[in-house]
Amino acid sequence: MNKTSTGIGMAILKKDALALYPLLLLTMLLQMLDVLVSRFDAWSALSFFLPTMIGLANGIVTLAVIQADSPVSLTDDWLCRPVPRRALIPAKLGLLALVIYVPRVLTVLAVDLLQGRSLVESAWEAVLFHDSVELLYLPIVLMVAVCTASVIQGVGVMIGLFILVFVIPTPFISPPGPENLSVGEALQVNGAFWMAMIPGKTIFIVAAVLCLWCAYARRNQRAARAVLAGGVSLGVLAIVAPIVLLPWQSTFALQKTSQGRQPAPVSPSLHQVSACFPATRVPDAANDRQFDSVGERFGLRLWGDERLKSAGKDAIAFVTQTSVRGLPEDWRVQIAYVQANYYGSGAAPLVQLRPARFTTPGAAGLAGGAPGSEIITRAWLLPETALHRLAQADAPRLELEYSAAMLEPVSLQLPADGKRRHLPGIGYCSAKRNALDDRIAVDCLSVGHLPALISAELAGIPASRVDAGPVDFAPRLLRALQVQQTTVEVQSPDLIESDVVTLRAYFPKGFATLRAASNGLLGDSLTACPAPSAASQLGPQMSTWNDRSPHEVKSVAVEENVQIEVLDWGGSGPAMVLLHGLGATAHSFDDLAPLLSKHYRVIGMTRRGIGRSSHPDHGYGQARLAQDILRVLDAFGIDKAVFVGHSIAGDELSTLGAHHSQRVTALIYLDAAYDRTLPVSSRYRELNASLPDRPQPRPEELLSYTALRGYFDRVGSAPLPEGEAIAMWNVNDRHLAGQRTIDLRLLQAIEAGIPRPDYARVHAPALAIYATSAGPDALLQPWHDRTDTDLRNTLRELQSMKDAMQRREIEKFRTGVQGARVLEIPGASHWILLSHRDAVLQAIDEFTATLPAAPSIRRDEGG
Repeated sequence: MNKTSTGIGMAILKKDALALYPLLLLTMLLQMLDVLVSRFDAWSALSFFLPTMIGLANGIVTLAVIQADSPVSLTDDWLCRPVPRRALIPAKLGLLALVIYVPRVLTVLAVDLLQGRSLVESAWEAVLFHDSVELLYLPIVLMVAVCTASVIQGVGVMIGLFILVFVIPTPFISPPGPENLSVGEALQVNGAFWMAMIPGKTIFIVAAVLCLWCAYARRNQRAARAVLAGGVSLGVLAIVAPIVLLPWQSTFALQKTSQGRQPAPVSPSLHQVSACFPATRVPDAANDRQFDSVGERFGLRLWGDERLKSAGKDAIAFVTQTSVRGLPEDWRVQIAYVQANYYGSGAAPLVQLRPARFTTPGAAGLAGGAPGSEIITRAWLLPETALHRLAQADAPRLELEYSAAMLEPVSLQLPADGKRRHLPGIGYCSAKRNALDDRIAVDCLSVGHLPALISAELAGIPASRVDAGPVDFAPRLLRALQVQQTTVEVQSPDLIESDVVTLRAYFPKGFATLRAASNGLLGDSLTACPAPSAASQLGPQMSTWNDRSPHEVKSVAVEENVQIEVLDWGGSGPAMVLLHGLGATAHSFDDLAPLLSKHYRVIGMTRRGIGRSSHPDHGYGQARLAQDILRVLDAFGIDKAVFVGHSIAGDELSTLGAHHSQRVTALIYLDAAYDRTLPVSSRYRELNASLPDRPQPRPEELLSYTALRGYFDRVGSAPLPEGEAIAMWNVNDRHLAGQRTIDLRLLQAIEAGIPRPDYARVHAPALAIYATSAGPDALLQPWHDRTDTDLRNTLRELQSMKDAMQRREIEKFRTGVQGARVLEIPGASHWILLSHRDAVLQAIDEFTATLPAAPSIRRDEGG
């Protein structure tokens, strides 16, 4: 641009600024106010209206600035002479940038620097683009401004376009039914939304440039208006096509191609969580309280009353749960789409279904997921007409088809001290604890190679994970000039004893289609998993379960608002306190405790966070758990006791022996004396994940304790006591029967609070009973294929690794605890108190017989 054009451009800019300054100032103030409201969380009421106000202001400013000098200015301008387009167009676009873009840049830069952020971070955030809706509608407004003669006319055209695109089609659009497989609005949150937005924005921008060329270079208003109509139509079509027009398989193929068709680096396997899917007839759902809580949580009501009614009186609503195994540590599978295909004897599906919701928040299932696995949960509706088609098939089978992305994490620890830090692979982040709201607020700014997803969790507690916004699988090149602002809040920070969060940025490392197949309609054959009928809904669903162990159930307050369940089996003799393993309750001793009570005064306590004890969001470190035990002793008037701990309770035993030995008569570890701070090798994880799943109990095996014992016989396991099954297995809820009533966050908090055992400081008589292997095939289970050579080799390698680890732990205990005694029981299971109850009882009696006699009750029993 020469000096003459520059001078003309500056004159135009000055003239427009003087003529439109009230509108320009208002628009600039709105841009600045938007930044201030979002950064300082001030004037929260404005945050609802500001986006609309800014959109209107930006549109009106664009119309006013462009139409202050219509395209005719190129040949007949009031200023003095024809205006060259190389002066007019830059002047107009420059003024719009000064009003819409520059105020936001300067405000962001100033606020960031005032908040103590680095100049580099502040500059990146101020200059680069956020994924803004302005890039979607401003090109349209620009075209309308060029093609109309006044602001009023331009506003009228914009209103007309809005009516054409959004209002008129609305009556003809209805929510998709259960057999409609289009991805629909789920594209907005499944990572592929860029395939609608990027083409749409590109078309609008290209059309705006072409419209300017037609109006100013060619001076052809008719052509410019044709470009407006065609550009808007093509842009809207580009946005709508992957949402409702294109089949998902085509969209997913494009998504894979955009990532270079790199093969998925891992091959996870899918496993059905329950033997039969929870299900109910749709007409009975409103009266089925048990299913209603499940259906509400996972989207059953998203179908709406009209869809549920049209599904028919025999329609079935059901919930599927599939676990994903075989992922490297901390990797995730992100499900973009899922459909259910029912087959008969032929290759073509008889029925194809969509879920009520394609994506669900978090990874937990109906009753919590298993550690080390992702749980995919979806709610489905099987219409009456589809059910009738499947009734004609001899042996229907179901295949769940998942379109998935494998996400590799970049993981870093971030202290919640409010300081801004640069985290490689994630960006500029800070975390600050809000004591009043009991949460940790995390804020991150990612620049350059943007992650598809960012999550935050309390250190050591994966179940506390919170994802920040929807996933985005847009190719790296298309996001090169963007920044990504991430905010997320992690709840219950007192679950751990340190204010540290783990941040993870996830990057796609391949896409794949995963499948999970099952026989029948609802997870197994129609004999094993029959479809619900009107008769089955009306009849009795569960027989009576009873806790038959001869104990009294008491409750002890160990701190304000925290009660501990204590089971009192009575007896006389030295006091004995029973401590259960992780994910169990004191009822796990229901069979052993009555035998112990013949010679001891026996109580058992259920740890906080488990069963019927209180579930506070704090107090899961070993020091606090030990204090809970001491408070129970005080309540029962027990001065000293023999402590018997199974599994993870061994850490509580070690803490008591090291720090409260004056309250300890002796410590007895039931397969419990291990260092749980040691990492598990990746090879061990890989081999363990490759094993066939243990069969889940069938519905008929959960109707009574007698039937449940048959299940334990089928899988070759010692049966749990009936009280333990009642406490932990949801036996009285027919839709969740067999699933454990566990809050994974609390279990993980207990594990996170475990220190390395300090055996040298344990000053009490100690016996460790270990369940050791009975040979190289000890891990071979009844449900394993004994003819599978590869499986047997895997089991033997696992057994070898387990034996070597256990041998090291046995020697560590034997040499670490002064005067330690060790007993090994070959062939026992980890539940040694059940599988070898009599041997454990004999070992306890023989060990305690060597202890010096001492009074154990110092005052009247409490509780």
